[in-house]
Amino acid sequence: MRTLGPAIKVSITFLLVIAGGYWAFMMLAKGSCAGEKKHMEVFAYFKDATLLVEKSRVQISGLNVGYITSRELNVRPPRPDLIAAKRFAKISVVLNRPVTLYTNTIIYKRAASLLGDFYLEIDPGTYEWVDDKGKRHVGETIKDGDELLFVVEATTTSGVIRQVSDLMPTVKALLQDVRKFTKGPLHSIGKNIDDGITENRKSRRTGSPSTLSCAIWR
Repeated sequence: MRTLGPAIKVSITFLLVIAGGYWAFMMLAKGSCAGEKKHMEVFAYFKDATLLVEKSRVQISGLNVGYITSRELNVRPPRPDLIAAKRFAKISVVLNRPVTLYTNTIIYKRAASLLGDFYLEIDPGTYEWVDDKGKRHVGETIKDGDELLFVVEATTTSGVIRQVSDLMPTVKALLQDVRKFTKGPLHSIGKNIDDGITENRKSRRTGSPSTLSCAIWR
């Protein structure tokens, strides 16, 4: 019976160590050993979330301050302006640094390279600003769980290709106009100049007045 006492103590100690290790791991996974939330999570609606993936970096002034946590498709966003702009992609981000974001914060979708890598850049806004309705905002900040209302999206490679494709008919029409002009009026002006130079040479020989200016506008 005496040998059971130390064995029970060792078992209890082992269980306590396991429980403590599990608790510490869960607190670290949440970002704080004290159980306090040290980061802020916000979200924004984008029209095109192409190549924005989970864990993509989020920066302020070129410094990493967080990352993308989730991407969701919401074809019924909460505001009419989002529906009109077809901004159905809800992107959530976590900021793991203590930063102050004001209500005129702008979030940008930026291209990191020509290979199509994208990341998010945040402009934290200003302490005081006036919206498009003339309302003055002073010291209003973004809270945890709030939406970033102002979104600016970079043009993707496919978007550039579409824009070039849309522009091609205009370019072709312009080239046709230039071709017609070179074959029509411009050709006639060139011919009149040549004729004027020829007549001017003849007039020098005969001593008659020059007819170059008249030949150009004939």
